[in-house]
Amino acid sequence: MWKLSYWVVAVKVVIYTLTRDRLALTQHCFNSLRKRAGHPYIHIVLDNGSKDGTVDWLRLSNVADEVVVLPKNVGIACGCNMLRELVMANKPSLVIKMDNDCEILTAGLLDQVVDLYDRLCKSYSFEPRQMPVLSPHVSGIRTQVHRQHIENLCSHEIGWTQIVGGLFHIVPIQHYERYLYDESLPLAYGNDGHFCKWLRGEGVPIGYIEDLHVAHYMTTDGQEAAMPEYFKRKRIEEVQL
Repeated sequence: MWKLSYWVVAVKVVIYTLTRDRLALTQHCFNSLRKRAGHPYIHIVLDNGSKDGTVDWLRLSNVADEVVVLPKNVGIACGCNMLRELVMANKPSLVIKMDNDCEILTAGLLDQVVDLYDRLCKSYSFEPRQMPVLSPHVSGIRTQVHRQHIENLCSHEIGWTQIVGGLFHIVPIQHYERYLYDESLPLAYGNDGHFCKWLRGEGVPIGYIEDLHVAHYMTTDGQEAAMPEYFKRKRIEEVQL
């Protein structure tokens, strides 16, 4: 019964993003999404205390459907939980957590993602609570996640893993109905490991869609070389509660 009611003809996609400074990266990210999405989406953004003009650009450019501005950084986990409430209110089928330094490379990326999940729902016996959480293949990172095995699924090559990086998480809404990010973690702590550990405990498959592509814009090493002060602050906040 779920399969008939859940996947309507026009699958609703909601994307959420946290921003904090690095305006040029945010602009490049959002522009690449607009050019290569290929499917309608709602984009909700929370700014975590930017001081570099990011807030003005978000408000004036109309690049996002909703912008939440905080006077100071509340941390990744708290920011994600705040946005979760806005995401849920839009009643999406698929939720995408997209970092503001993600570059969309594949044309029509969202259209292909929606088609894949539609086919998974119709053709495979995944229970609703076990629909996979996936990401496009990510380039520009220091180390690729180990693929435990690779299989062809609905005409896509899927590399199954134990963890998926958070640059572009594709999450069926029923997982966010049950999950909250851990706000006891340090401000800049990457929550990907915490989320994926919870998914594994719930029996949810995790992996990468190897033939769809995004990139860590400028590469991880390139960003650190270009923005040393930002990364110095980030390293402090990765251990700071």
